[in-house]
Amino acid sequence: MKQTALLTGVSEIIEEEVELRIGDVEFTGFASIIPYQLEVGNHYDVLVGITILDDFKIAESVAVIKGLKPLNSSFKYLIRGILKEGGILDAGVVFQDEIFEEYEYLINKFVEVEVDRISVEFM
Repeated sequence: MKQTALLTGVSEIIEEEVELRIGDVEFTGFASIIPYQLEVGNHYDVLVGITILDDFKIAESVAVIKGLKPLNSSFKYLIRGILKEGGILDAGVVFQDEIFEEYEYLINKFVEVEVDRISVEFM
């Protein structure tokens, strides 16, 4: 799902690493597709996704909150939000992925997912 993000930073060390803000949510993502020159401070249309390197785990959350929480000093995040129909996880930032469609029993419930990184595609 296309969203508008403010580019707040670009890593000088890791080529694909970008810092973004969508609404009130700030996060670090990895941009595999950058079809044009980026400038910090500009707004861009993006698609935001998840990268999971090992097993995918999703669970109903006791916490009734939306948000992204960085884990350790890695690029991992704990994503908390409401799972919606169509493979959508609304965590303040909207993630759409086919893998969420396999969990119909969690639709309209607060869930949490641990991801290895957040992927970003600039439109």
